[in-house]
Amino acid sequence: MSSDEDQVPVKKRRVQRACDMCRMKKSKPLFIYTLPRANCAFRSDGLRMSTKKCTNCIEIGLDCTFAGAVTKRRSYVNVLEARLELTEQLLRKLSPQSEVGANNPSPESSRWSSDSPVLTHTGAAVGPGVELATLAIRSMNNPAPAPHGDDLAHIALVQDIQELSINQHRERYHGSSSSALLVKAAVQMRERYEEKGMPWSSRRMHYWTFDPAKDQRPHTGPYVFPEADLLSALIDLYFIHSNLYYPLLHRPTFERSIAGGLHVRDASFGAVVLLVCAIGSRFSSDPRVCGPEDEPLRCGWKYFDQLTHIIHVFSRPTVYHLQYYCLAVYFLQHSTPTPCWTLIGIGIRLAQDVGAHRANKLGTAPTVESELWKRAFWVLVCYDRQSSTGLGRTCTTHYEDFDVELPIECDDEFWETEDPAQAFKQPADKPSKIAFFNCFIRLSNILAFSLKMLYSLNKAKGLLAVRDEAWEERIVAELDTALNDWVDAIPSHLRWDPNRRNDDFFDQSAYLYASYYQVQMTIHRPFISMVRKDASAALPSLAICTNAARSCSHVCDISKHRKDTAPIPVLVNAAFTSGLVLLLNVWNGKRTGLAPQMNSAIAEVHKCIECVRMCDQRWQSAGLFGCVPSPRGRRGFATSRLGTSCTSSPP
Repeated sequence: MSSDEDQVPVKKRRVQRACDMCRMKKSKPLFIYTLPRANCAFRSDGLRMSTKKCTNCIEIGLDCTFAGAVTKRRSYVNVLEARLELTEQLLRKLSPQSEVGANNPSPESSRWSSDSPVLTHTGAAVGPGVELATLAIRSMNNPAPAPHGDDLAHIALVQDIQELSINQHRERYHGSSSSALLVKAAVQMRERYEEKGMPWSSRRMHYWTFDPAKDQRPHTGPYVFPEADLLSALIDLYFIHSNLYYPLLHRPTFERSIAGGLHVRDASFGAVVLLVCAIGSRFSSDPRVCGPEDEPLRCGWKYFDQLTHIIHVFSRPTVYHLQYYCLAVYFLQHSTPTPCWTLIGIGIRLAQDVGAHRANKLGTAPTVESELWKRAFWVLVCYDRQSSTGLGRTCTTHYEDFDVELPIECDDEFWETEDPAQAFKQPADKPSKIAFFNCFIRLSNILAFSLKMLYSLNKAKGLLAVRDEAWEERIVAELDTALNDWVDAIPSHLRWDPNRRNDDFFDQSAYLYASYYQVQMTIHRPFISMVRKDASAALPSLAICTNAARSCSHVCDISKHRKDTAPIPVLVNAAFTSGLVLLLNVWNGKRTGLAPQMNSAIAEVHKCIECVRMCDQRWQSAGLFGCVPSPRGRRGFATSRLGTSCTSSPP
């Protein structure tokens, strides 16, 4: 029998001494309040009192409870709810309606009106939106955390670009959504596959060094427009190849203004006409737009060079100013894309200056001018999201910053009618071409949200990661659901059909689906292990991106054969991204021992190559992206900015 000294003493359970109110005073709940100072402070004496109420609660007339003690089995959410309930009890005590508040008015009780939800709402938990806002408010002025590896990726990328000695792309910021990071991953993957450095000599240096804006000279005097027949032909080419996708202009009004000579009298409208001619020239074979001795990459620049690019900040912007920035971005995006991001920002600021970003709350009937303002703003928003994705930068404006309605789904010829009651009404038996643009806007909403959630700095992602380590997987799942819902809502005349007879609807459908696959790849790209080392293994992102790239290559290939030799510049970026993703799949084959020529992805890579090559005569970016002759005489896939080439032969 053991003695008393051999017995192990039993540890007594600690009794919770502080009441809920005294504990809340120290734990700083969501609603800030002030309790009178008491001698007991945080060491409540309620358990020692015969009334089981501490001195502090008796003095200020509160219920003294001991329900908030934290134990290991009690969930954190329940504790928060208990604290919130106690806080609401305190607020009701301080309310002017109470006897205490009426006899002792104080600044604390006058912060809210008697019908404020803060005082009248009972029993509900704090919403997730408020919790997120609270975390943001509390962290906004805290010292910035140490930079995460993902936030510093752009530094090494800029160094790589500088080593190429390419002045046009040096010292420019390229963020994580930029295709440049995807290029870098492809370069590293190929170098590991072939166990040797990249053969940079295969680059076509002319596309890398040519600067079409270098020889621009200040223009003086009136604008010089093309001859009447050429002007008409260039306008027609613009509406066929550009306005079909981005319906900025109303053709009847535009042609009527030119017939009346407005482009000669009004410099703002004249600048719009010159930009239309510059864009149309890229699709023209007329020797007057680009002679045999001229540089093909400068086609259309003789019209663009006449523009002074002066911003009239002291006068009220007109719709022509917004159209000017839209057209300038469209013309420059495939030759000097970096200035486009700045021009888009200027255009959006001008639109906000006149309220073009706000909805028509008066319910007035639409007019030609009001619809043109709306179209111009939405074109700028779409350009903003595309340019920000390509450069890896923040969008100028976000979804919550505007509430303007979508464009009316009515084709240009039905805007103005003899019967005013029938104006802006599309015939029921004729699908509208504008339906494509509205579908494209909804797709760009998903793209913009994915950029904000998945490509932001890590200090912003830290708010989403609070108490949820799998937040990225949940966001991606929601985005995938949104994409599926978007596909289900595509109108029947825009659903993908390789045999569709209507050329306009076929071209719109091809661009719509290519953009859809590109957005899908953008969402899943951050979770490819070759792109980000700490990518989550819970998502099959490489497989999803590869399938999307294959589908996109098929769309581009069918479009190429349908258009024969006609260039399709709107598909260049999607084809390039798809080709890069497929190359990652090819060069990842070393892990499985599969030779490149045996990988079926090579066939899709060459489909992307051919789509890009159709545009490399007039669009400089296609020359950067497109194929080049390899030293062994086989065509390859030269990637953007870092000049990677795939010299594997097609099967």
